[in-house]
Amino acid sequence: MARIRYEIDLTLRAFSQTVPPGAVTQYSPDPCNSEERYAQFRERILENRGYLPIYRMSDGEFTFICGKRRLPLRAVARFPWRTLKSWLRPLIKRDGPVFVSGGTGTIPEIYTPEEWQRLRYGYEERVAAIARKGLLAVNLVRQRNDLFCMQYIDPMWDWFESTGIQIGLHNYYPFYFVYALFLGPDATRVVGGREVLVVTADEGGSKLATIGRRLTTLGAKRVVFISISSKKSMMDRIDVSQTGKIDLVLIGAGVGALNILEQVESLQTTSIDVGHVLDCYWKPEQFVGQRHFSAPDQPLLVKSANQ
Repeated sequence: MARIRYEIDLTLRAFSQTVPPGAVTQYSPDPCNSEERYAQFRERILENRGYLPIYRMSDGEFTFICGKRRLPLRAVARFPWRTLKSWLRPLIKRDGPVFVSGGTGTIPEIYTPEEWQRLRYGYEERVAAIARKGLLAVNLVRQRNDLFCMQYIDPMWDWFESTGIQIGLHNYYPFYFVYALFLGPDATRVVGGREVLVVTADEGGSKLATIGRRLTTLGAKRVVFISISSKKSMMDRIDVSQTGKIDLVLIGAGVGALNILEQVESLQTTSIDVGHVLDCYWKPEQFVGQRHFSAPDQPLLVKSANQ
């Protein structure tokens, strides 16, 4: 497997104003054009007729694999306080759960030290299986004023190499393409006419109903739900035997989306870890624009959560 050799400027026409050139650079083992690569990603999903799992990997998954990383000391010149905090954190936070993952405004996943150790056993084989059967949307990027790459780019690429997980143009796509597909102008093409299964936690008791209305507005033929835990999705078991015919599975489960992807294989359809997309469908006024490629130049979602 080729080491990362190329940096691709991640630009899409539908997001040219909200994500200008140079804002996000995707690391890639092969040269490619971001617009053409996105079109390939979209068409693979539209044309798929069997089990196609898509697992996104970003800071939560990287931390799950590598643990909390310190910033390299070379970062101190540009980011002195943040570098110092990254070195002091392990000395100050001695207690509490080892693994916590979750974005702003959502309930985080929490695993005890014992759970984290147990769940990491065999994790690489499970990711390798997704890479063979489907796609990995990996957030190996460089972003303006973001230290993310300094912490995880090299450790994660080392992990891919050490585990023998093969990634390339056949199964490796930018993480942000999932957001662009479901929050941009192609959303109606992907959702329209489909019978959709949504698997996520029903935060506040209204999240699933609101997501269902969004998907119906986008043209979904039918929407069914399976609610999971908000904090232990890597350990949840679900039953898909009563869902009926399903054309598309959308999952919001953090790192635990891997666990859910494995359990929906019997449905033999496109199954995507969409994560933050469901938050945007739920509360666009809070979440749209919070991350790159979640706010197209021409807004897709109305602001009211009741629409």
